[in-house]
Amino acid sequence: MANLLYYRGVGAVGPASASLMMFMVPVVNTVCSMVFLGESFGALQALGALVLLSGAVLAVTRGRVPARPRARTAPTAGKKPSEL
Repeated sequence: MANLLYYRGVGAVGPASASLMMFMVPVVNTVCSMVFLGESFGALQALGALVLLSGAVLAVTRGRVPARPRARTAPTAGKKPSEL
């Protein structure tokens, strides 16, 4: 039953969003175990969370780094250097 609901959800939101949620499951579980069970959070867990979040970003951006917007400059075609 869970698989049926999962695949319906993937069909509804798309695979990129669904993979983002799958990457977040261990991070959310770790936070919940800290809050409700008093578990510790060490450097190894922080590294694992960083790896998972990096994977989620790569999955959503498909490995492409978004281009930063460039500042617009005024056109200088046909102007003399003294007019600039």
